[in-house]
Amino acid sequence: MSLGILNHLIIHMSRCEVTSSTVSRGNNVPKSNKKTRRTIKNSVANRKFFSKVFGSYVYLKCTKAACDTIIKHGGIDCYVLNVKNSRISDEISAIKTRMLKCIENKNLTEMTPEQIQFL
Repeated sequence: MSLGILNHLIIHMSRCEVTSSTVSRGNNVPKSNKKTRRTIKNSVANRKFFSKVFGSYVYLKCTKAACDTIIKHGGIDCYVLNVKNSRISDEISAIKTRMLKCIENKNLTEMTPEQIQFL
């Protein structure tokens, strides 16, 4: 397996589905100042969040910081409905469209995201 393919696999293995953050690259710098390249991987883990709109769990591959952000917003429902479209990844965008269709089908259109939190 060539090095290019290996780097491509590493990037996709440690990509956060919430923030789309990937592997960073930097240098190891010892006292002799001889720089060597290194990759800094995100601590990505599979996590599940309960969605009150879907009535089931949503499984996401996300970092600890993204998990804390979702919890701070009040759950996956409020995070997905309140965050701007320019800041979310394709996976969260797909969840958002499914969530909006589900809210439309349940006739919850007059409710705000804060009210959906208390369903």
